[in-house]
Amino acid sequence: MFNKGTKDPYTGQNEGYSTVVAGTAPGGNITIWMKSGPIITEILKFKAKKIGQEGRYDPHTVTLWLSTGQEAKDILKYINFHGVPYKVWEIGEKEYNYDIVFSNEDEFIKYDRRITGYSKDGSLISSNSDKTSFATLEWDKKFDARDNSKKYKNKLPVHIFVQRSTKDNKQWCDAEIVLPNNFETLFNKAYIDTKTSKREYYNRIIIGLDKEDKDLPYLMGHIWISGQNRLKEIMRFRAVKFDTISRKFLVSKYSIPKDFIFPKWEKGKEPLNKPDVDYWQEQ
Repeated sequence: MFNKGTKDPYTGQNEGYSTVVAGTAPGGNITIWMKSGPIITEILKFKAKKIGQEGRYDPHTVTLWLSTGQEAKDILKYINFHGVPYKVWEIGEKEYNYDIVFSNEDEFIKYDRRITGYSKDGSLISSNSDKTSFATLEWDKKFDARDNSKKYKNKLPVHIFVQRSTKDNKQWCDAEIVLPNNFETLFNKAYIDTKTSKREYYNRIIIGLDKEDKDLPYLMGHIWISGQNRLKEIMRFRAVKFDTISRKFLVSKYSIPKDFIFPKWEKGKEPLNKPDVDYWQEQ
């Protein structure tokens, strides 16, 4: 696998892996990845042997949770919506064959900057990797059936970050989309194709942006899931425009679905301080 390398999503060229990453999580859970540019590939999971509690609260160590850095703040915001995935680190996550596509209704957005999905265990679902497609479709073709001959294999996202910009790169919008608590259940639910009477499954996530309202500091968007002859809207979200005068976003980039349930800290686990996070909630 190391010698084979992977395809760079931006150049289309084959690139070798350059970094081996060891990620550690509470309970002695360890995951090993290999990185090649923006692509990160999971290699294996295992559990370290517990050797004792002595030195656990060494006053000379500094943990992420005590940090005031922006990265720590972003992670604390993330777990405010998704919790700490102790169980997932233990048992892993199921992978599915699906792709993600993007579409916008008007000409405000001309250029793809970034779309990144995050799974329950925090794994990245990177744009245009050899495992997942993030194609851009014309608005009138956004619900076209997926080509099932393309086989992708990846975990499902619980959170999607979207960043799109105008072609001149002078204006852009960001969205932090928190998917419904039961998203995996909805995606994995079978349906009967009304045209063929066959049992089918969803195999695509669609991100769509409505026409721009110049009086609003954001664009409204949709998350749909689709399969053969079937489409289901999951939620709506806001993609917030960057204000070039104040040099900041005027409203929160975070969107959560209606009936969203915030996670509770598991009994017996160490609680973390929850940050105050502003967000927009679908009605």
